[in-house]
Amino acid sequence: MAELFEFTNTNSNDYSNYLNYQPEPKTLDVTPRQILALVVVAVASVLSILLNSILFCGCLLVQRPKVGFDVLVMNLLLVNFCLTVFIYPYDVVSYIVLNKAWPFAEFYCHVSTFFTSFLPFVGCWNVSIMALQQFFSLLTMVLDCVPSSKSKTTAVLQKFAPTVLVWLHGFGIHCPIAYSLWTVQTGPLTCALEGENGLLHDSIWYFWIPLSASVFGLIAIVIVAFATLTRIPAVDQTNHHFDPVVHWSQHSPTQVDSANAFFDPTALDVGLIVPDHDDHEPPSPRTDAERNPYGNRSTTAPAVEPVPAEITLHSLKVTLLLTGTLAVFTGPYALFLMIFHFNLHNPETPLEVWFWDVGFTLMCCKALAEPLLLLMFAKYRKAAAFWTWRKR
Repeated sequence: MAELFEFTNTNSNDYSNYLNYQPEPKTLDVTPRQILALVVVAVASVLSILLNSILFCGCLLVQRPKVGFDVLVMNLLLVNFCLTVFIYPYDVVSYIVLNKAWPFAEFYCHVSTFFTSFLPFVGCWNVSIMALQQFFSLLTMVLDCVPSSKSKTTAVLQKFAPTVLVWLHGFGIHCPIAYSLWTVQTGPLTCALEGENGLLHDSIWYFWIPLSASVFGLIAIVIVAFATLTRIPAVDQTNHHFDPVVHWSQHSPTQVDSANAFFDPTALDVGLIVPDHDDHEPPSPRTDAERNPYGNRSTTAPAVEPVPAEITLHSLKVTLLLTGTLAVFTGPYALFLMIFHFNLHNPETPLEVWFWDVGFTLMCCKALAEPLLLLMFAKYRKAAAFWTWRKR
């Protein structure tokens, strides 16, 4: 991550300060204020792990993801869980609470750097893919490309393809570029990332491009919906329309012959025949073969997979809310990286240090804020209480 800026302005022609700069020795003299900060970080981390894991299990067991958007929500919860377990608490403790002193093992410095290369990227781009997935779902609705039924292969592709695309983008494109731009520096109480263009790269790919894609998707949805007068369903309204299948049950030859012998064409079509016995004796009802010697007609539904709604007002609200969290919690950090890239100097001013502390802390809080905001919706509140759910 771009939080260790131990170099001078690489945009200038004077590299002497950069080559000769030596960081001050780091110590672990913990103050009572830092101890309180450590407690806050620990509580927030445990809360983030619990919320993301509970919502993930609830969405999997109770909601049973039906469309690609549901899988994207679960993927976001999984990424937040991994960010809290492997990255954010350690980075906040080292770079904010302990003033850039790395108290953990040197091996874990490389592990943290590895996860840092793509997990925040996947978390930010997951929101963008949500908006774009909703936009293309609206296009299929407008163009009347939604089938009344679909095969299992098609259903699986529509459900998991957006999430797989996010991870392939992270591993195949972002990770190689990030590793080429950053180098890891380790030492006593030191875990630093150094690179000339790493700050600008993280700023663009963590925030500016994902936010632009999300805003584009949401604006395009509004324009297409108003231009085509398309009514987006409020909730998931599964398309249960299908053509019934008619079956005829064929009687045996003996039943058909017996029915032909007793069949009277002049009889009323109410299941009775004209009696030839005493009027006081009630007529006996005819058998199935007597009523219709050619079999009984029955209608059954075909064995098809119903098509759930890929875009709803509920999913649009969730996408809009998560886009807002991307702007609020990642925007200050990305803005700081871009400013610092074009105006690097050492030593840092108190205002820059404060800006960095606030921006980086906000980005780390994103993993806790997103599950809390999802609980605003009844669907996810029900999922969070999955242990009380009983299948009826």
